[in-house]
Amino acid sequence: MKEVVELITDEQIKAITEPYKIKILLAFESIDKPATVKQVADIMKEPPSKLYYHVKKMVQAGILELHHTEEINGILAKYYQPTGKTYDIAPNKSLKERKTYITDRTNILLNGCYSNLKDVIIGNLENIQKSGENSCKYPCSISSSDMYLTDDEAKDFINKIKKFMQEHSKRKNGEVKNKYYIFNTMAKIFEK
Repeated sequence: MKEVVELITDEQIKAITEPYKIKILLAFESIDKPATVKQVADIMKEPPSKLYYHVKKMVQAGILELHHTEEINGILAKYYQPTGKTYDIAPNKSLKERKTYITDRTNILLNGCYSNLKDVIIGNLENIQKSGENSCKYPCSISSSDMYLTDDEAKDFINKIKKFMQEHSKRKNGEVKNKYYIFNTMAKIFEK
C-alpha cells in the first residue's frame, strides 16, 4: 500500500468520488487488513451482491487491489485492500481542460463526505437521547475559518493533518481509545 495514490484519470476520480464507493473504502480501511467483499458487506450491513460491482470498478480504477486469494471450503475467497493511505487528485493538463467534470465530481465527493459526517453526528445525538443523558460528553467539533498562509505553509499544514490522521487511524493492540470520524478539507481562495 502506497502512502499517497495520485488520481489522474476520469475513471479513478469517479471511483473515489461516489458516496457509496467512499463508504466501501472507509469500511475496508476500518478492517485494518486485507478483506473479502463479504467481510466488508457485513460491516456495512449490506448484501455482498450489492458491493461486488462497486469493488470491481474500484479495482479497475486502482483504488482497491487484490491482495491475495485463499481457498475456503472449496471456494476461492479474494482479499482486497486499498491501494493507498490517502488519495490526491493530481493536476495535469488534461484535467484542467475538463474543469466542469472535476467540479461535478468534487461536488459529489463533498456531498458524500458531508452525508457521512451528518450520519455520525445525528447517530451520536440519537444515542445520547436513548441513554437519557442531559449533556454531551462526547466531543464533536465543527470549525470553519479563513487562514492566511504561503503555499509552502499550506502544504506543511495539510501534511501534518494527514500524518496525524494516519498515526491515529488504527487501534493498537490493547489500547482503549474511542473511534472518531474526521472529514477535513482545505482549499485555496483566489481573491480578485
